Amino acid sequence: MAAGCVMLSGCGFDRVVTGPTKTDKISLNLDNAQRASVEFDIAAGELDVRGGTSKLLDGRVEYNVAHWEPQVINENTGQTARVVIKQPEHGSGSGNTRNRWDFAINDKVPLDFRLSCGAGEARLERGG
Repeated sequence: MAAGCVMLSGCGFDRVVTGPTKTDKISLNLDNAQRASVEFDIAAGELDVRGGTSKLLDGRVEYNVAHWEPQVINENTGQTARVVIKQPEHGSGSGNTRNRWDFAINDKVPLDFRLSCGAGEARLERGG
C-alpha cells in the first residue's frame, strides 16, 4: 500500500465571508467502467483520499464559505468514467474558514488521478 503526505502553501487570495458549516455527501457508482479518471481541484483546505470503496468514489465535503460549494462533473461512457470535483471560487483559507474534503476511491480499476491544490494539506493513500 502506498501512502503519501503533501503540505502545500500559497498566497494571493481574497478574503472571504464565513457562515455555518455545510456538509455535502458525494457518492458516484462505478457502473460498468473498466477504468477511471478522477480530478480534485481544491484551492485551500484539507484533502484526504484513500482507497477502499466498491463505488467509483464515496465521500463528503465540509465547508463554511457558501461559494466554495464543490462542482461535480461525472461522465461515464460505459468503459471509462471521468469525474472532476472542483472548488469553483478561490479565497483565503485563513481565519475560521473550513474546507475539508474526505474521499474513498475505488482501488480495483486502473485510475488516472489528478490533483490541483493551493494552500492546505493533502493526504493521499491508495491500495496497490
